[in-house]
Amino acid sequence: AAVWLALPLTCARAPDAPQDPPPTEEALRELRDAAAAALDDSEDAGAAGASDEERLRRAAQAAVEDESPLYQSLLDAYSSFANRLNAFNPRITVIGDALGRLSASSAELVEDGINRDDRFSLREVELDMRADIDPYSKGVLILAWEEEEPGEYTATVEEGYLTLETLPLGFRAQLGRFRVPFGRINLLHTHDLPQPVRPYALTDMFGEEGFAENGVILTWLAPKIPLELSAALLNGENGTLFAGANSDDPAWLGRAEFFQQLGPSAFFALGASFAFGYNDAPNPVNAGGAPDQESQLWGADVLLKWQSNQFQSLVVQGEVFGLKKEVAGGREHAFGGYGLVQVQPSQRWYFGARYDWSNYDEATEDRKQWAASGYVSYYTTEFLRFRLGFEHRERQTTGGGEPDLDTVFFQVTFVFGSHPVEPFWFNK
Repeated sequence: AAVWLALPLTCARAPDAPQDPPPTEEALRELRDAAAAALDDSEDAGAAGASDEERLRRAAQAAVEDESPLYQSLLDAYSSFANRLNAFNPRITVIGDALGRLSASSAELVEDGINRDDRFSLREVELDMRADIDPYSKGVLILAWEEEEPGEYTATVEEGYLTLETLPLGFRAQLGRFRVPFGRINLLHTHDLPQPVRPYALTDMFGEEGFAENGVILTWLAPKIPLELSAALLNGENGTLFAGANSDDPAWLGRAEFFQQLGPSAFFALGASFAFGYNDAPNPVNAGGAPDQESQLWGADVLLKWQSNQFQSLVVQGEVFGLKKEVAGGREHAFGGYGLVQVQPSQRWYFGARYDWSNYDEATEDRKQWAASGYVSYYTTEFLRFRLGFEHRERQTTGGGEPDLDTVFFQVTFVFGSHPVEPFWFNK
């Protein structure tokens, strides 16, 4: 039926090609007869038991293999029509991420008076919706339900923004709430991470949820050199870097990223980021005045990826951070970073290791910590991943030491619905 109905539309010639006369009635009859013959051949060639849809698909494929231009035009027209029908429907994805922590030492992780070890939890569920708003813009809305305490969940808006794709001179804008492009790992949601937990240098600088803000980002891709520049105007509501919900002045961010292809199987990227804002607000908030305690954060990141084919790859990545933060009565300085290596020896398996270091544990100056971890990930399909990891973590406070933490991780991540876009430097 699709062939019969779409045929007259496909055979009509465009106005810009008048030199080709429309097909005659005899030609149309021959085309329809050929379609019926292809369907019969498909059935006779062992398609017994196949569904009607499958037999039609095989018939169309057989016609294409005969290199018939009219049949190819027919398939192209049908595909274009189907895509137009779905162009403005949202692509909806549900992502679940569960994590188990088992303490392998006498000490256990305690946060906010709650023991986080020796338990399994569905730590986050995300509802990801994306759609083309019109030919010039796209929209993204990501809602999340996160476990704050055992068995208790809080609903949040992880991201919700509009992207303007076709601004003049190669610019692109993003407006709303988004993960800030400071470095690389910060852009990833928890379930997208190549390891069970975020690098500790990032959580020390940005907080447990990372660096997400409301604001505007303007991005420009250079036309002749592999360079991308970004500038952002933010509310400055990050509670670790800036003034949090009481922020009275905007924060600013700039990022430059250079990338270079190294032959057919490898590429290299180097990035630098800088954020500036104020970490105090007038007290009380409506008393007037202006904030004057500055926060300055810089970062540098490097990435090297080698991929000989679809199922074998190697990733080497690292980031370093430096913070200068003015506080009442003085100034704080902090440093941190991480390095990781990930190897994909076959289609379904990934092996990785990571080293973390920071002197700003729990946003406290001169409170050092380091961690070494390894993990293995197994994908049954792109929609289901199992991961097993081990981490050794040592923490130090200004008044003494805390016990070492040895932790075994077991992670399960599942996706259903429209499969989301993957980060180009990692396979999820």
